[in-house]
Amino acid sequence: MGIHRLPEGLSQKIAAGEVIERPLSVVKELIENSIDAGAKKIEVELVQGGKVLISVKDDGCGILPDELPLAVEKHATSKISTEEDLEAIATLGYRGEALASVCAVSHFEIYSRQAGQPEGAVLHYENGVPKVTSVPLRPGTTVVVKDLFYNLPARRKFMKTPAAEFRRIFRLIQDYAFAYPQIAFTLIHGGRSAFASSGSGSVEKLLSAIWGDEPKVRGSESKAPGSGVRLWWQDLGPQSRLQLISFVNGRRVSDAVIRSAITSFNWAGRGNWLVMITLPPEDVDVNVHPAKSEILFRHSSEVYDLIHRTAEGLARGFSEIPVLPSGPENSGHWKSEAENFNVRPQQPVSAGGGFHKDGSEVHLFGRVEPPLFRASSPAVEAAKRPENSERLPITSYRNIGSAASQQQLTAEDADGRCYLGQLPQGYLVFSDNEGLLIVDPHAAHERINYEKILKSCSGTNAQQGLIMPVSLPPTLREAALFHKKELAELNFVVNDDGSLSMLPMNPQAAGLNPVELLRSAVSAIEEHKDQSDSLLKVFATKACKASVKLTTRLVPAEALRLLQELEACDQPNACPHGRPTVLKLTKAALDKHFGRLGL
Repeated sequence: MGIHRLPEGLSQKIAAGEVIERPLSVVKELIENSIDAGAKKIEVELVQGGKVLISVKDDGCGILPDELPLAVEKHATSKISTEEDLEAIATLGYRGEALASVCAVSHFEIYSRQAGQPEGAVLHYENGVPKVTSVPLRPGTTVVVKDLFYNLPARRKFMKTPAAEFRRIFRLIQDYAFAYPQIAFTLIHGGRSAFASSGSGSVEKLLSAIWGDEPKVRGSESKAPGSGVRLWWQDLGPQSRLQLISFVNGRRVSDAVIRSAITSFNWAGRGNWLVMITLPPEDVDVNVHPAKSEILFRHSSEVYDLIHRTAEGLARGFSEIPVLPSGPENSGHWKSEAENFNVRPQQPVSAGGGFHKDGSEVHLFGRVEPPLFRASSPAVEAAKRPENSERLPITSYRNIGSAASQQQLTAEDADGRCYLGQLPQGYLVFSDNEGLLIVDPHAAHERINYEKILKSCSGTNAQQGLIMPVSLPPTLREAALFHKKELAELNFVVNDDGSLSMLPMNPQAAGLNPVELLRSAVSAIEEHKDQSDSLLKVFATKACKASVKLTTRLVPAEALRLLQELEACDQPNACPHGRPTVLKLTKAALDKHFGRLGL
């Protein structure tokens, strides 16, 4: 095939595909046009998540009837006129591509009237030709988009379900409501109101309404000549993911510099973040991405420092900033004062012991080979026998003065293994006929708890009703209702009002409260989509924080019981995070080390 020019209609569709990816893209472009037009009220209406209908209505400055046909031509705009204007773009739109792109892939109409005009006009298409008709209208503009991608079936196949497309748009509208609190946003879906902001001008009131007041939302602000940063943070606990909303000069963006400055603090990479940055327009290049979602900073290091300094101001509101403590016992874990971060302290459960704040993202089931315990070990069979159910439970790890520690303690079990003691570093030392066993009590207890929780969650009748339904925070309520079907398959029951009434297990067995357990489940669903099995692994692993610390001193009977329960586990050789639980030194290895082989 030789080189040839593409038909104009085909080239328009290709260009439109760069700008318009899904219904979300259409809504974003249209509400940015409304903001540029000075609107004080913006109403978005959707049918089937925007796949059938998108309507965006505003009370902005409007368009003259004679300019309506020009408004849908490519590279026609009222926002820039010279090359110099590209050096300092102060509006959200400027390319003149959005309306032309939307028009190329949908059935499209514009209704508009300027305040000084006696009547308005509507632009629609007849046989592919734009036609303008005079109609009585209120001042402002309404853009109606029907049957998005009707002429691009391949693109239409890639759209998600109406519920998924709606949720993306719902979050977009909320984000713009944060950035423009003086504008009243309304979102209607399927004829029902889904979201409305008052336009009162208060970001804090919106955050309270959307994020909720529990935990508390913290804010910080820094200013420099011509620049400024405002931050808001809601800490949802060390188990939560980072949810970052960032705006630069009122433009919603995703930028590595902003994310890096926030996550440079070891306590900041979690929870809800809202970042508002103001910079001189000439210091920001917005012309680097078709959808204008990425930008370049002229002085990125200065922007990083400004954000970092503002986050430090946020941190100064805490009486103590969490740090990663040194020492192998805390590898991969946070250590902080719970009250400083609005994290409710966990209560001891039947497994007892101290609590870790697991702040690391690690892979489950790291392999430890070769196996240290035999499947047919006498200890495994003994631990499974009914008579062993009355053995000393592992309940007194933090209270050596408990009733258990008052009993007559033995340093040897029925299988002839002897507990020799606990090293100053916390490791437990045992001897048996084959040599020595050195056990990490925290890793061992994590494995024991993990398998108990996993079995509890995966049982056919594993479900725990709550005495009273638990009211959920606004952002979690939205996600829980959206994933209601997937949660029901895992024995969570979320009511239509967004409250939680049923759990797949007793939350105390996992060391989590019901809201934290649900949040872990929702996070896992969103991370792993169709892999529901991984959900059990995710929140069971998070529940392993209810395990003894390496520094906890154990009495002999407790140490032996810990070893017996570890041997009874399906995978006793590693904790859920992949760390080894046991180091085995055989007699042969000891003889070789001391040069006693053959003696």
